[in-house]
Amino acid sequence: MASYVPYLHNDELLLYGVSDATPPQILSATRLVNNYIGKPEGLMWRPDANGMPAFMASLSPTRSYNAPSIAPGSNVTVTVPNAQFGTQHIGDVVVIDRLTPTATEACLITAASGNTLTLASVQFAHTAPTIEFGLTLKEERPIPKGMPVVFASRRPIAHVFSMFVRAGIPKLPRQISDSPYAYDSLVFSSLNLGLWTQVDLANVDINAEIGAIQVYPSYLPLSYPMLSRISYVAGWSDQSLPVDIKQAVANIIRSVIDVELPSNIKLAKSGDATLESFSPSIIDPDTKALLQPYRAMRI
Repeated sequence: MASYVPYLHNDELLLYGVSDATPPQILSATRLVNNYIGKPEGLMWRPDANGMPAFMASLSPTRSYNAPSIAPGSNVTVTVPNAQFGTQHIGDVVVIDRLTPTATEACLITAASGNTLTLASVQFAHTAPTIEFGLTLKEERPIPKGMPVVFASRRPIAHVFSMFVRAGIPKLPRQISDSPYAYDSLVFSSLNLGLWTQVDLANVDINAEIGAIQVYPSYLPLSYPMLSRISYVAGWSDQSLPVDIKQAVANIIRSVIDVELPSNIKLAKSGDATLESFSPSIIDPDTKALLQPYRAMRI
């Protein structure tokens, strides 16, 4: 779910040739851009209280909780009334006090059970804070055998919060199923199969521009299939958003204001006059070319 932070501000409208644009038109054009490039979460992130990328600007929280006061520290345990958590939340990032800029921070969940979360690190003291889920990007990717590199679908990567890996069991020669019972139980348990293991990001090489995340998890044998779970934010700050994106939004607005026909009408006649639209879309080929480098990557 997105709230669509606009890509053009009032003081930029004249520069991009749309001084007559209205706020609804700017938001609508922004929505069209996000949908066309396949990124409903948008292209901008918002910072935490220290100015670091913390969450995607155009995402709305999937879940929100009011929590008791939280003290700063490492491995902080937070009990959230009327909530239920499990291993599926390990690797998630929660944003605390998003609406309080001097206290906003994104915290990584390293353990979850019942109504209790364990946060890797908390920087600030929070009094009756709001804890929100779903404001960052989380993707699961297989780690190719012999090439410990995974690619994020959103780029450029602004900040990686965490990477977790999980080992799996391959088929034995001529084995039809993936049943683990063909393996020695000691081997099975030593691999921590089904459990997420956190990777030290100090041992991870991140190419932000192409979205490549390379890791050598020597504690798990690479001969076994592995799955990675990455939590991150991608894109640009409000100040660094590319001019191509702003121009694309302006082009769409200009097309809406100047077009003779609504986008859902191809041909209109009135007496001897005929108007014909050459495209069913208000995103023209030149604007599509501007947006092409920013489309979501299919992984």
